[in-house]
Amino acid sequence: MRNYEIMILINNTNNKVDEVIDFYKNIVINNNGNIHKIENYGIKSLSYSINKFKKAYYIVMNITVPIDIIKKIENYLKFNNNIIRSLITKIK
Repeated sequence: MRNYEIMILINNTNNKVDEVIDFYKNIVINNNGNIHKIENYGIKSLSYSINKFKKAYYIVMNITVPIDIIKKIENYLKFNNNIIRSLITKIK
């Protein structure tokens, strides 16, 4: 199992932020992973517009999961319409 940090930018026009966070939290927990910290920074202005959005919710999750689960999370992030951008980094 490895430590990862996931940063997610969620579009600010819908109110499904808690649902999105719970969805990814459940993926980690159901696959024997650990959640160390979830930080919701709220709505912040973007440096440049992304898909015509100028603001987004910033969410940062620190987790420990197996490699195959992180690939599953990447696929879900890629095809979720509520997510503008995401970044997954491995932490030593």
